Amino acid sequence: MRGTLRITEMDRAINNSKRNLLRVDLWAAFETSRMRKLAPMSDPVLLPTMGDGLLIAGTELQSAGDKIWEHRQVWLCRPTTEPERP
Repeated sequence: MRGTLRITEMDRAINNSKRNLLRVDLWAAFETSRMRKLAPMSDPVLLPTMGDGLLIAGTELQSAGDKIWEHRQVWLCRPTTEPERP
């Protein structure tokens, strides 16, 4: 999956954890001039890795109806110099 990685801070007033959380969002090109958020992950932690990338571990939330699931995710992110293609 190719995209743009953005790291932001979530305010404690608007999340259920009642503490400031970091959030990682993966965005991908959609059509010619728009971006679409593919996968948000909260409370990320950088993990040591060998090579040219970085490992980011965190929690991804999925909701359906009145249920919420928390999935632990680990992403391997590698920088690229090639332009993003839709």
